[in-house]
Amino acid sequence: AYVDGGGINVSGCDCTTCAGVESLGPRRDGGAYVDGGGTRFSSLRDATFFPDVGEAVVHGARLRHGGGDVTGVAPRYVLAFFFDEELCYGADYDLLYTTLICTFIIAPLLMWMIFTDFSESKGRKNAAAPNAQTRWAYFHFSDDFRTRAGESLETCLNKYGVGGWRSGEQICALLFLDGRATAANAWTLGLKGLDHKQLPTRPHASPGVVSSVLPDSRLGRRIANQLADTVFEDVA
Repeated sequence: AYVDGGGINVSGCDCTTCAGVESLGPRRDGGAYVDGGGTRFSSLRDATFFPDVGEAVVHGARLRHGGGDVTGVAPRYVLAFFFDEELCYGADYDLLYTTLICTFIIAPLLMWMIFTDFSESKGRKNAAAPNAQTRWAYFHFSDDFRTRAGESLETCLNKYGVGGWRSGEQICALLFLDGRATAANAWTLGLKGLDHKQLPTRPHASPGVVSSVLPDSRLGRRIANQLADTVFEDVA
């Protein structure tokens, strides 16, 4: 629709609620003064909007509205665009269907893939664990060490067993000293890097006389067999 000083021409507009309204406040566009203009909504207590260059007013077609009369030397143009409600509803349904597909199909599928890969990776790691857990050059041991309960290491080996932990850089084998079976109260049998090179370590705060037990000895085989049946804890 073209608006000039003579009023508004709504020819070609199929909106039955368009209507002219009286002139409103002055505006300045492109260096020329114009009076009036704007989009006025009589169904909204005559609220009038004056969008700047590059802006637009978007509203429902059922709101009674019209372009204000324009006076002055500069012509103004009203560009009206209409959106097909059926197309909008179709877009809403497309968005709804897309959301449902993402929520109930794609997201569960991604979660399944992630956890499946994690489980397989963990399985491969655990499958290789017995070799890493039993491949030691020696084990730290002591015949004269006693726990607070007065038990020897061999007694603890028989009663509480062994365990260990594995990080991204090191592997540690432990002999538990009580029934809680925690690293906080354990004897360190050995510590090594991922290259299986054993590292120097203090097996206990009060180790006494420490000896090295070879894996092919009777005691060494007992320790190695128990380590093979143990799941080492993964630590950060």
